[in-house]
Amino acid sequence: MFWKYNIWGIIWLLVIFLACSTPGEQLPPSPFIDFDKLVHLFFYGVLQLLLLRGFNKQTRYPVLQKHHVPIAFLFSSFYGTGIELWQGFVLRNRSCDVGDMIANIIAVILSTLVWVFWLKRKLNYGL
Repeated sequence: MFWKYNIWGIIWLLVIFLACSTPGEQLPPSPFIDFDKLVHLFFYGVLQLLLLRGFNKQTRYPVLQKHHVPIAFLFSSFYGTGIELWQGFVLRNRSCDVGDMIANIIAVILSTLVWVFWLKRKLNYGL
C-alpha cells in the first residue's frame, strides 16, 4: 500500500530534480521579477501535499502514518535545501540561492498549514 499512495509524490520528487538540474541557459526567461520564487512555492507546495496525503493514507509503516506531518515537513524541507546545494556545488551554470531555500521552506509551511486545517475540519465535520 505504500507505493499505491506515494507514487505521485515520488514522481513529483523526480520532476523537481529534473527541473532543477536543467542547465541555467536552457531555462525560459522569467516573465516578471521573482517569478522564480513562485515556481519554488508551487513545486514544493505540491510536493508537501502529495507526501502528506501519501504518508497519511499508506498503512505499511504505522509510524510514518501516525507522524506524517512532521516527517513530510522535514523530508520536503531537507529535499528543497539539498536540491539548492546540488545546484550550487555540483551543477554548472546553476547556483545555490538562499532565497530559493527560503521559498521552498515557506511553501512547505503553507502547504502543511493547509493540510492541518483541512484535516482538522474534515475530522470535526465528517467531510
